[in-house]
Amino acid sequence: MTDNPPINWQKGVQFYGGDEDMFKLMVESYENLPFNTHIKLLYEHILTLDFQAIKTDARTIKGVSA
Repeated sequence: MTDNPPINWQKGVQFYGGDEDMFKLMVESYENLPFNTHIKLLYEHILTLDFQAIKTDARTIKGVSA
């Protein structure tokens, strides 16, 4: 683990015009929908050592969380 949180809360709130409730809602909906699916896929690809799929999964997770 690092000292940096996985979500830059200040940047996210700023992205939503300072509306912290809206940002929180978006984080929660992302956690409930695609995040769990993508993490599961990433885990499965790590187990099978499918490096191309791991790279794609990591980029997908990074892209939608940035």
